[in-house]
Parts: sequence; structure tokens; C-alpha cells
Amino acid sequence: MINLKTLERRLQYRLPSDFAEDIADEFAKFEVEIRRLSYEEEKHGQATLTDSEMNRLNTTNQFGSDGLTVIQWQSVKGKAISNGITDWTSKVDGELSYHENMSLMEMQRER
Repeated sequence: MINLKTLERRLQYRLPSDFAEDIADEFAKFEVEIRRLSYEEEKHGQATLTDSEMNRLNTTNQFGSDGLTVIQWQSVKGKAISNGITDWTSKVDGELSYHENMSLMEMQRER
């Protein structure tokens, strides 16, 4: 399996040097997002939410009734990444429960 550093170096080598800094920045951001993912197949862990994801998602605190907490969304994102789902925020539903959104991520993987 290819690791992220190898992929980053390949992209920086193959793309014009004008993009080298952007590539490094994006890889650094992605590494921060995924560092809490689990490498065990049956566990998915959590993935840090980006600012744009936070703006798109319906979040609440632990005592709220509308939306999921940030921790729950991080777990849903972790499940999405583990299942190879891109643009996961367009596939979730803020009106659904945490468990229902996790099921959505599982169903998307099967497609």
C-alpha cells in the first residue's frame, strides 16, 4: 500500500513546481483530519472536521435536540473515510440520528 508521504512526493515530482507548496499544504491538512482514524478494520475512529464541513453540517451540543454533536460528526466522517466515500457531507442528513447517518455511510460503501 502506498503511504501519503510517497504519494505527496510523486505529485510534487510530476506536477509543475508552482503546485508544490499547495500539495504539501493539502497533505498536511489531510493528515491532521485522519490522524484519529483506527487502522483496525472493525473500528473507524474519528476524523477532524474542516471549517467548511463545520459550516455545512447541522451541529448541536450534547444537550441539544437538533443535529449531531461535533464528536458524532467526526465519527461519521471517520466511517466515510474508512469506506472510501468522498464528498461525505452531501450524503449525510442532519435530520437523521447518529446511528442512521452511520448506516448511510455503510450503505454508500456497498455501492
